Amino acid sequence: ILSMSERKVFGSHMADKAVTIEASEDCDGKAGIFLVNFANGQLLPSVKNKPKFTLYRKKNDQTKRRRIMVAETDQLSYVGTNYDAESTTAGANTCKYYIGALDKQSSTMSLHRAELISLRPCIPGLTHTDLAAEGASPSKADYRTNFEQLVTSFGSEKAKRVHAAHERNKVESSALEGALATAVTHVQTEVEKAGVSQPQQNSGLIPAHNPAAEVPQDVYNLHDVVSLEEIRILKKTGKVFTKATVDDIASWRADERYPEYVLQHLSSLPTREPHRSLRAALLLYASFLIEMHRMNPRLFEKRGPKFVGEEPPPGVKDQLLMKFAERKGAEESHQRSYVLSSRMKDKILSHLFVLVLIIDDFVVDCATLQQDLKLTTSKVMDHFRALGCSVTKSAVKRKAGDDGIPLPSSCTANLKIPLSFPKLKKGPRKQRN
Repeated sequence: ILSMSERKVFGSHMADKAVTIEASEDCDGKAGIFLVNFANGQLLPSVKNKPKFTLYRKKNDQTKRRRIMVAETDQLSYVGTNYDAESTTAGANTCKYYIGALDKQSSTMSLHRAELISLRPCIPGLTHTDLAAEGASPSKADYRTNFEQLVTSFGSEKAKRVHAAHERNKVESSALEGALATAVTHVQTEVEKAGVSQPQQNSGLIPAHNPAAEVPQDVYNLHDVVSLEEIRILKKTGKVFTKATVDDIASWRADERYPEYVLQHLSSLPTREPHRSLRAALLLYASFLIEMHRMNPRLFEKRGPKFVGEEPPPGVKDQLLMKFAERKGAEESHQRSYVLSSRMKDKILSHLFVLVLIIDDFVVDCATLQQDLKLTTSKVMDHFRALGCSVTKSAVKRKAGDDGIPLPSSCTANLKIPLSFPKLKKGPRKQRN
């Protein structure tokens, strides 16, 4: 390695005379000159700190080029190899290095193949002979194997029991991948049998919303609540609403055949088609959701859904059970039943409230709806807020009904841009004495 002063002399000498370059015997792939650097920094030049280098050849080496370099000083030992990724310098595997020795008298330079090795400090107490014999530090797998052998041979009874339990619970990666693949295939098959798309099957309790919507009409998609096929079927069944007279509505109210929310909207149906038939279909679907939410879970499980008013058409009823009820019983059993859990009731409320927002042009007076569902004002407000609505509680005291009982307070929900979702409150919990 040439210093800066030697390079200047070499450069001036090169300018005066022509130099002949000759390749040495080690340029054809044999081991040449090793250039080393110290990973922890350059050593201070001193007589006591002058390192002593030793080169070892790895046994059973098919390439016959693997070497282990050891440098010893009075304070510390260093070790490095020409094949370990941590010891070789970056870029050494992508290019070749050569060093030239110039004979100034004959103006001949001989090229020698050079290999770069990075020397790292060695742990005190471990000699270079041991490193040369081992060639590399033990891996985590080897350490684990040695530890298990020690436990098996010299461990306590408790340690041996823990080790035996660990061995019994080992799962091969190939077996785990096979089990996961089987489970995924089974789920996809079940979804295809049920006739439900994968996104719908994995959807949450609240219909998907568009956070980038610029108007309330673009926040929720109607077909995420009522599909096109369901609307087509409901338009045929909903003719009972489009042809309803004032006397029919009064009779339905007396018999409590339909929810009050639906009956109030029947008197103000659009006069033109197709808006009139679409509004009737949506009101009919809303009545199904209200009745389904009011059903007793125990009776629902024993007898199935029993609707007081209009019975849902077969295609609509199947979809209602699939979306808002949980199946109970084995897949092969013919005596399967449905369960109406509290979680599914919350899902019914979320879909119903999105539907009434669309019907009422995104401003809903919840008084009538709250009576039909028999819910508290706080629960209604919480559900509308979860949909991104701004909810205001009515400050006007409501008069008593026909039975003389004061009506509960209500609220008004307004879906407007930007959406207003509730924020999770984070704070220390109160300690109970």
